[in-house]
Amino acid sequence: MINRLILGDGWLGAELVKKTNWDYISRKKNGIDFTDINSYKDYLVGYDEIINCIAYTNTYDKNKEPNWQEVNLGNTIVKPYGKYRNYTAYILFRDPLDRYISGLLEDIQMLMLPDQEGLKYNRQIISLNKNAQMISYKQISDDRTAVLLVEKDVKYFDHLIRQVYKMSDTDYSLGESYHVANWLWEAFAMHSIADTTIWIDMPNLDTFFKQHFDLDLPRHNVKSSKDKNTLKKALTNIDHYWEGVQDYLSSETSLYNIIMENRNENFTLKDFTEIPNLAHKITFSVYDNYSRQKTLLKEEQMVRTFISLIYQKHWNRK
Repeated sequence: MINRLILGDGWLGAELVKKTNWDYISRKKNGIDFTDINSYKDYLVGYDEIINCIAYTNTYDKNKEPNWQEVNLGNTIVKPYGKYRNYTAYILFRDPLDRYISGLLEDIQMLMLPDQEGLKYNRQIISLNKNAQMISYKQISDDRTAVLLVEKDVKYFDHLIRQVYKMSDTDYSLGESYHVANWLWEAFAMHSIADTTIWIDMPNLDTFFKQHFDLDLPRHNVKSSKDKNTLKKALTNIDHYWEGVQDYLSSETSLYNIIMENRNENFTLKDFTEIPNLAHKITFSVYDNYSRQKTLLKEEQMVRTFISLIYQKHWNRK
């Protein structure tokens, strides 16, 4: 029998625990700090598979450092790479352009919230009129609220797209927003250190979990298809921004195509040692991503990640 441990009890983690009754640890339950492996390494003993459901998604936090590769392994008694031996990493990914459109819609919606106090009422309004966005509201009395709504049409999204890219100085990552930033290079970094990686694209997510875990996953936080299509149409109508997005996603799309074209039926990747040119393609795409970084901080973070991986991977070599 395979012993599995879930990290985190957010939406995905809590749903898996509810469906499977597998063991789990979390910051809330156990007081762990995901960036400090010493706070939870003892919990990992005895498990065959670790399913990480911990993520950091506060888009507007000034701290943009990704999580897993910043874990401090230097002071652990167990050699770093040894912590990853026999682990299975489940990597969920999707078409880069589809993800970008959904992420851009998420960031636009967050920007358009009048304030946190209006969030609950905002949702009530939108649930009644899904084609409208609340711009502002004013409490007139205890039982009356004046609400300003605007139709979420192409013209609406055209205006917001221009405002968002103007605010970000045409940085298509929107300041490394977790919703739109290129990230597949991190997935390949994990692939280089974990002994087994399972690559699940979103269209196959339900099928995979049903076949392997007998789970029916509910869908939450699903963006309106109409809004996504309207946003994409508005974006394609602005030639220089549309071309900029496609150029920004070019390295991410290359990595995505490599995954889709070289994935086995069991969702693992082919052995790249048998296809040497793929390693060159991945290297080129990752370096292309590196060369496009807007900040020195992000460049240094990528370099630190791969230097760390080299040492961790070969830690026990004699």
